[in-house]
Amino acid sequence: MLQDDEMFTAQEVAQIMKVSLKTVRTWVQEGKLATIPIGKKEYRISRNDLNAFIAEQRKLRTPNISADGSD
Repeated sequence: MLQDDEMFTAQEVAQIMKVSLKTVRTWVQEGKLATIPIGKKEYRISRNDLNAFIAEQRKLRTPNISADGSD
């Protein structure tokens, strides 16, 4: 199951996303950003999970435009 998937700490994700560590922790607590547990309190975030989170956020923020150009 282990692949060449880079793993990030919450702090590293905060730096990548240019948000605070608190924001990343909120995303995790709300279940928006998947994690992999490391020990009892620590976790890591895979590159694939981070990319999936970004893609989902883009979907939520992209307006739904119909084929004829109307909303």
